[in-house]
Amino acid sequence: VPAARLFDLLQALKSEHGFDMLADITAADYLEYEGATDRYGVMYCLLNTQTGERLVAKTYVNDPDPALPSAYPLWKGADWMERE
Repeated sequence: VPAARLFDLLQALKSEHGFDMLADITAADYLEYEGATDRYGVMYCLLNTQTGERLVAKTYVNDPDPALPSAYPLWKGADWMERE
């Protein structure tokens, strides 16, 4: 998903599809990957605690300003994960 639409996607996954738990936020640096077109990949690992379904939403950011909107308004636990 494009970084500009990330928050809208995460919000819909939570409110419309029941992904009520943010299990993890992680990232990969693609600097040394042959053929990579983006520098960083950021993955949001979500869980629907009612059904047990898991989903990973992935977006990309690049230098010089690799910034994304905070997921904190949706999941308070994002506060700690976004500090990394």
